[in-house]
Amino acid sequence: MSYQPLTRHPDNNGIYRFNAELAYYVSDKPKVMQSVAGYYIGRDCFPAGEADALQPYSRLSGYFSTEAAAQAW
Repeated sequence: MSYQPLTRHPDNNGIYRFNAELAYYVSDKPKVMQSVAGYYIGRDCFPAGEADALQPYSRLSGYFSTEAAAQAW
Protein backbone atom coordinates (compact mmCIF):
# COMPACT_ATOMS: atom_id res chain seq x y z
CA MET A 1 0.00 0.00 0.00
CA SER A 2 1.10 3.50 -0.71
CA TYR A 3 0.65 5.81 2.27
CA GLN A 4 1.22 9.53 1.93
CA PRO A 5 1.07 12.60 4.18
CA LEU A 6 -0.81 12.83 7.45
CA THR A 7 -3.93 14.86 8.13
CA ARG A 8 -6.10 15.47 11.20
CA HIS A 9 -9.79 14.69 11.14
CA PRO A 10 -11.74 17.89 11.89
CA ASP A 11 -14.19 16.24 14.34
CA ASN A 12 -12.16 13.76 16.37
CA ASN A 13 -8.65 15.22 15.87
CA GLY A 14 -7.36 11.75 15.01
CA ILE A 15 -4.34 11.35 12.76
CA TYR A 16 -4.99 9.80 9.36
CA ARG A 17 -2.65 8.74 6.53
CA PHE A 18 -3.73 8.95 2.92
CA ASN A 19 -3.80 5.58 1.14
CA ALA A 20 -3.34 6.45 -2.55
CA GLU A 21 -4.48 3.02 -3.77
CA LEU A 22 -7.84 3.38 -2.04
CA ALA A 23 -8.12 7.20 -2.14
CA TYR A 24 -9.02 7.05 1.57
CA TYR A 25 -7.51 8.50 4.73
CA VAL A 26 -6.90 5.64 7.21
CA SER A 27 -6.52 6.22 10.98
CA ASP A 28 -3.05 5.67 12.40
CA LYS A 29 -4.16 4.70 15.89
CA PRO A 30 -6.54 1.84 16.75
CA LYS A 31 -9.47 2.75 18.98
CA VAL A 32 -12.59 1.25 20.55
CA MET A 33 -15.37 1.05 17.98
CA GLN A 34 -18.90 -0.33 18.11
CA SER A 35 -21.08 -2.37 15.78
CA VAL A 36 -24.30 -4.32 16.27
CA ALA A 37 -22.12 -7.31 17.27
CA GLY A 38 -20.50 -5.41 20.17
CA TYR A 39 -17.40 -3.35 20.91
CA TYR A 40 -14.07 -4.02 19.23
CA ILE A 41 -10.65 -2.50 18.60
CA GLY A 42 -10.31 -1.20 15.08
CA ARG A 43 -9.34 1.59 12.73
CA ASP A 44 -11.60 3.85 10.72
CA CYS A 45 -11.23 5.75 7.48
CA PHE A 46 -12.86 8.36 5.27
CA PRO A 47 -12.78 9.07 1.54
CA ALA A 48 -10.58 11.90 0.29
CA GLY A 49 -12.57 15.13 0.44
CA GLU A 50 -15.35 13.63 2.60
CA ALA A 51 -14.23 13.94 6.23
CA ASP A 52 -17.84 13.68 7.40
CA ALA A 53 -18.09 10.12 6.01
CA LEU A 54 -16.15 8.17 8.68
CA GLN A 55 -16.52 4.40 8.32
CA PRO A 56 -14.90 1.24 9.67
CA TYR A 57 -11.66 0.20 7.98
CA SER A 58 -10.40 -2.80 9.96
CA ARG A 59 -11.14 -4.86 13.06
CA LEU A 60 -8.07 -5.82 15.12
CA SER A 61 -9.76 -7.77 17.93
CA GLY A 62 -12.70 -9.98 18.64
CA TYR A 63 -15.94 -8.54 19.98
CA PHE A 64 -16.51 -7.48 23.60
CA SER A 65 -19.82 -7.04 25.38
CA THR A 66 -18.80 -3.77 27.04
CA GLU A 67 -16.76 -0.74 26.07
CA ALA A 68 -14.69 -1.12 29.25
CA ALA A 69 -13.71 -4.67 28.29
CA ALA A 70 -12.60 -3.48 24.86
CA GLN A 71 -10.58 -0.63 26.37
CA ALA A 72 -8.80 -3.11 28.66
CA TRP A 73 -7.70 -5.21 25.67
